[in-house]
Order: sequence, then structure tokens, then C-alpha cells
Amino acid sequence: MKNKKQLVAIELIHKFISIFSNFFLNIYLFKISGDDFNFILAYSAASAIIGLVFCFFLMKILSPKTTNIIFRSSYICEIISLLMLLIFKEQILSIVWLFVIIKRYAKISYYLVYEQVLIGSSDKRNLSSYVAGVNILGSIISLSAPILLGFLITDYSY
Repeated sequence: MKNKKQLVAIELIHKFISIFSNFFLNIYLFKISGDDFNFILAYSAASAIIGLVFCFFLMKILSPKTTNIIFRSSYICEIISLLMLLIFKEQILSIVWLFVIIKRYAKISYYLVYEQVLIGSSDKRNLSSYVAGVNILGSIISLSAPILLGFLITDYSY
């Protein structure tokens, strides 16, 4: 990926989505599962195991040629998982295992190749200022996103 503006946008959107999926998603699943803590444990365990499998598989096929393909597939899968959540709402429990597979692939494939894509998209002189800018904007999102997501979840009963 040669366009740094695209990479910044993708990184910041990913940061926002990660805040949702790391915290609020578990609370939402806990709520719609009828406060079943065992379900959340099974979901988390399956997520970790699936993540390990994807990590192993992706490391086997990782090459300079596949890096951009893997990176692009990560945000396509992230969009698919969000659409699944929005479309199915409470019925997401009926397809939760498909959801966790898509969600974990999105996360693993993103983080596995992000640094390679980052290094490939900028020269060494601009890399530190680019990373600093992304980290500053990411910190602002980390502070403001939970407030916005909390409002949205409360207002729309998610």
C-alpha cells in the first residue's frame, strides 16, 4: 500500500473499531446470551484458539507478494463482521462461531502484516513522524471513542 493517507485512515478506523470489539462487544454478547458467563468464556477460548490457527496459517503463506492481500482482506473481514453484528443483532448468537472466525481472521491478519505495510509505504526519514502522528491521533480516539460508543450503545440498545 503506497498511499500513507489511506494507511492512516485505515489505522484510525481500525483503532476505533478495536475499542468497540475489545470491550463493548463482550458486554453486548454477555447481555444477549442471558448473562451466561460460560458462553463468554467459551467465546473467548474459541477466539484465542482460532487466532492461533490463523496466525500459524498466515505465517506459512506470508511473503512480500501476499502482504498487501492479507492486509486488505483484514479490513474486508472487519467490515463483514460489523455488518453481521448490525444485521443479525440479537440473532448473532445463532451464527456466533462463524462471526468469531471472521472477526479473529480480521484481527490476526491486520496485526500480522501492519508493520510490513507501514515500512513499505514510507521512507525511513518520514517513518518516525508518521508513527508519532498516528499514535497521537490514536490516543485521541482511545479517549473519545468509549464515550461515543457508550452513548450509541445506550441510545440504540446495543
